[in-house]
Amino acid sequence: MDYKSNGDGNILIRTFKGTVTVDVILSSWEYVISNNLITQNHIGVISDFRETNLLVRRESVKIFENFYDENIQLFKELKLAQIIDSPKIIFPLVLENSYFKI
Repeated sequence: MDYKSNGDGNILIRTFKGTVTVDVILSSWEYVISNNLITQNHIGVISDFRETNLLVRRESVKIFENFYDENIQLFKELKLAQIIDSPKIIFPLVLENSYFKI
């Protein structure tokens, strides 16, 4: 797991490696929050999953919904993006038919 900011310092980039589960993703968010890696200057977070084996199921959407709702003050102004290699499209498929508003 690697955390860095872009050149302007307004986008946090989280790079995941290895097997990634819902718990790993949520633990990463908890680390970001507890270590104040997102400031008022940040406009977004990019999560890079290109070097992972994503093990996220459709049922996990509710877990993410709850986490985002519990941390709405952090997420309400942030843009979130995921980078995933095309053969590894499990995460987008999880969210394909599920819409939730942050």
